[in-house]
Amino acid sequence: MTHNYYSLMAFLSVGVALYAVVAYGFLPLGVLVHPDMRESFQAHYLWVYAHIFGSALALAIGPTQFSARFRGWRPQVHRWLGQTYLLAGVVVGGLAGLFLAAHAFGGVPGKLGFAILATLWLYTGIRAFTAIRARARSTPPSVDDSKLLTHVRRRHAAATAAQCNGAANPI
Repeated sequence: MTHNYYSLMAFLSVGVALYAVVAYGFLPLGVLVHPDMRESFQAHYLWVYAHIFGSALALAIGPTQFSARFRGWRPQVHRWLGQTYLLAGVVVGGLAGLFLAAHAFGGVPGKLGFAILATLWLYTGIRAFTAIRARARSTPPSVDDSKLLTHVRRRHAAATAAQCNGAANPI
């Protein structure tokens, strides 16, 4: 990603997150939306807040995950922010968004559109998680991991041998 596009993406992402925090954190719930939507927001206020603040967190953290400089500079912080992005941002914001899609305005197209958006967000979060885990498994183990790997291999070998010999519960 070129520097200009990255800067624009980061600026817009953080801007939307800040707007959401101000509009929904400091103003009465639903004051900026149509009166009919306000009733729905107030009826499902916990889901609305979970969606708004989970998504705002994901929007604020997200740009750091695309920065190669940041990943190289502080890899542990990158990992911690990535976990926070996925768990507190994508999972909370996506699941709340999926629930709220059933109560969206705009008829079937609005409900379907928001449901697809939430589903795709959750799906891409799962894909990111599985890619991260696959990469972690493909990297060579560190010295500290060698004892654990030896233990796991021995347990696996014992379980396999016991299964081959007909034991019902090998471990």
